[in-house]
Amino acid sequence: MAGSLVSLTILTIFCVSAAGNRTQLLSGKGIDGLSALLLPDSDGVCSSMIKNHGYSCQEHNVTTKDGYILSLQRIPAGRSGGTTGTRPPVLVVHGVFMAYWDWSLDELVAYDLPETVDYIHNLTGQKLHYIGQSLGTMTAFAAFSRNLLIDKLRSAVLLCPVAYLGQVNSPLARAAAETFVAEVNTSSCQQSLSRGAYDQNQIWRIHLLENMLLLLIGKNCCLDPSISSILLEHEPQSTATKNMIHLAQMIREGTFTMYDYKDAKENVKHYKKATPEPYNLSCIPSDIPLYLSYGGADALTDEKDIELLLNSLQGHDKDKLVVQRIEKYAHGDYVMGDNAWHVVYDPLIAFLKLHQ
Repeated sequence: MAGSLVSLTILTIFCVSAAGNRTQLLSGKGIDGLSALLLPDSDGVCSSMIKNHGYSCQEHNVTTKDGYILSLQRIPAGRSGGTTGTRPPVLVVHGVFMAYWDWSLDELVAYDLPETVDYIHNLTGQKLHYIGQSLGTMTAFAAFSRNLLIDKLRSAVLLCPVAYLGQVNSPLARAAAETFVAEVNTSSCQQSLSRGAYDQNQIWRIHLLENMLLLLIGKNCCLDPSISSILLEHEPQSTATKNMIHLAQMIREGTFTMYDYKDAKENVKHYKKATPEPYNLSCIPSDIPLYLSYGGADALTDEKDIELLLNSLQGHDKDKLVVQRIEKYAHGDYVMGDNAWHVVYDPLIAFLKLHQ
């Protein structure tokens, strides 16, 4: 995808860590108050996962106002090389099990995404295309509903779009939400969500994760074994206990709201009212180009939740909203499908070209 159209900038939240705990970071010039940090290439995702596939790659870091370092990888050109020219940047934001510590969706909306977009916008001098998958779409919906980022984006592509979760039919997600122990014992849950709790060298771990994926996201139709095996070697990454609690709340209650502290005084402290603020999708500006694609077999994006999402976007300009439904696709097919290039990425690229 990057080689045929644009310089590709990937936000890898799974590399986020507390600022004070990071080492071997070289300070670069800050942009608009943000601390831009250049990570030695030998220590980053570029060397471990991108350059060995023939792409050039640059490591970038942004320190957020709440003290986290976001690691970004930029692929400035395709395998054939060449210069970046004036091609618009694309920010790709992934799903849930790829980040960690004390934050939830609200912090992603308030800090991570705006500051990342600002960094790329200031660095390139151009508006961005946004591509989100799963949690990356939920973050975008929430930000757009607050009229954030809109003036710096050309368009937004939202794969496996997630806003409402009340009808999730994933057995694992539903069971976790109904009995989520993190709301009682956060320390044990933090460890259980960490990839470090598994022995990466044991074959049984891969089989276990394959079965967990089936229960969590539904039966994928078209997985490419060469891609899925690479993913499973690196998953699951750690995620924030608070974030999992937040998702569990939205599954149980069928709402799209900010984090509920389950204490009126604490909610008042954060929101100046006893209940958390909703993310109102009808407030999304109607003229931002949106491309939504969901799978008919996706256990995390139930048809009824998608219908509720689309109803919230009824006021959107008709020529600025594209909706694609892929009958047999589940959550993982969008990332690991052997036919995703033609089924998902070709129309996606056509959409981006339309809004250059």
